[in-house]
Amino acid sequence: MVVPPRYALLAVLALGGAARGDARPAAADPNAAADARKERLRDQIFDQMRAERMWKLTDALKLDEATAAKVFPLLSKYDDHERAIGHERGQKFRELRELAEGPSPDAGRIDALVDKLLALRARRQALETEKTAALRKVLRPVQMAKLMLLTPRIEEAFRQRIHEALDAAEPAAGSAERTKR
Repeated sequence: MVVPPRYALLAVLALGGAARGDARPAAADPNAAADARKERLRDQIFDQMRAERMWKLTDALKLDEATAAKVFPLLSKYDDHERAIGHERGQKFRELRELAEGPSPDAGRIDALVDKLLALRARRQALETEKTAALRKVLRPVQMAKLMLLTPRIEEAFRQRIHEALDAAEPAAGSAERTKR
């Protein structure tokens, strides 16, 4: 598919944060270093998929330049908020797992983590509602309907590609660690 130059410019504007995270400090802990590598890989894949989503949505929703210039920055803004909530959620789930599977689970700390996870779920749902309301102000009803039908498929493909890339990178990272020893 040939991408019109004006949409390439919109991609650059919408993905302005693509270079973030490349200058993270190296960690002394091998697990932290592996986590940092995974996070950089996630960021790279996410940025590629964000651009791919732009092309798919532009085509499927038949977005004109003016509408695309409004939609993609909105999506980018909400993506950033959703990822921040997702990171926090992942941390809380790891903590919960460690506590629940530990030798002497602390019921008070577990309850507090469950409360935090429920609050994060509520924040995520509120953010989704806010995003939908913002997009409805920009898109025509048929475009909004197509967006709602297409978004779950795009998101599932994103999740699958991230998992596949992380799984593929893990053996490579493991062999690199073995080579160092």
